[in-house]
Amino acid sequence: MFNFNGKSELSDNKSDTSSHEFPNCKSPKRMQKHLDKLPPVPFEEQLTKASDWVRDKLTYDQKILCIGHEIPARLQDGPQCGIVSLWMAGQFLDPSNDTDVADIQDKAIEMQFTKHGEMFSAKNMAKLAKTVYKCDAKKSQRKLWNS
Repeated sequence: MFNFNGKSELSDNKSDTSSHEFPNCKSPKRMQKHLDKLPPVPFEEQLTKASDWVRDKLTYDQKILCIGHEIPARLQDGPQCGIVSLWMAGQFLDPSNDTDVADIQDKAIEMQFTKHGEMFSAKNMAKLAKTVYKCDAKKSQRKLWNS
C-alpha cells in the first residue's frame, strides 16, 4: 500500500532481493520464480520451438533462416522493460561486464531519467547506454517500415 506521499506503508522487508520492487505488484520475475529450478533449454532447441509457429504457413520453396546470438535473459521486476532490454544488449556487447539491472536502474534514477524504472525517452536511453556501457549509442531517425 502507498500513502498519498507515494511512500510505502509496509514494513521494510530485508529479505527482498531488489530495492526497486513494488510489494503488491505481480511482476514477471515473481510470477515465474518457480522456473529457476528447471534446467536450461539449449539455444538451438529454443530457436526450433520458436520457428514451429510459422513452419506450417510456409510453401514448399520457402525456408526459415535464423541468425541469433545467445544472451542471458532477465525478467523485469516492476516497470523496467527498457532497462532490462538495455542490460541484455549490454550482455551482447560485453559479456564480461558485471553490471546488473539494479545498477542500471540506479544510474537512470541518478540521471533523473526515471523514478521507478520506466523509460519514456529513446534519447535518454541512448545516454544511459553510453554512461553504463561506454558504447556509441544514439537515437535513430530511420523508419523500420514504409508508412
